[in-house]
Amino acid sequence: MRLRRITLQKKSLSRTHVNVGSISGGFPSQGVAVYGASKSFLDSFTTALHRELGGSGVKVSILRAGPVQTEFCRTAASLPGGFHLPTEHIGISAQAVALAVLRLIKKPRRVLYVPSWLAITPWIEACFGRLIDQLGPLMLKRYNASINSKNY
Repeated sequence: MRLRRITLQKKSLSRTHVNVGSISGGFPSQGVAVYGASKSFLDSFTTALHRELGGSGVKVSILRAGPVQTEFCRTAASLPGGFHLPTEHIGISAQAVALAVLRLIKKPRRVLYVPSWLAITPWIEACFGRLIDQLGPLMLKRYNASINSKNY
């Protein structure tokens, strides 16, 4: 029994789990409420697991990615009623996200932002959330108006 327990403990020491989240989980934006809520859940769930499993040898991390250039971004505008996403020009590559996942597997930590400068987003939300609450609906209305004018 004791040998089996030691073997299981050694196996668990190399376990790493990485969830791919988004800055939208901690920096809610207008127009993507459901997406932001799902990423917020994933962020909270991952943080709770990280804390609950601390010391067990199982490492749990969340990668908080910014906009990612994907096939979705490239084809969104070509669909009937589709449009270009406002963040597609600043998106990072899917390869950059994959490399960040590998970094977390090799050196686990609770959270990693990609790109790294996005680590400032919790501070921005805390300091300027009230201003964003006021400007967000105006910006969304303006953006939707520009989309509607292009579709006609």
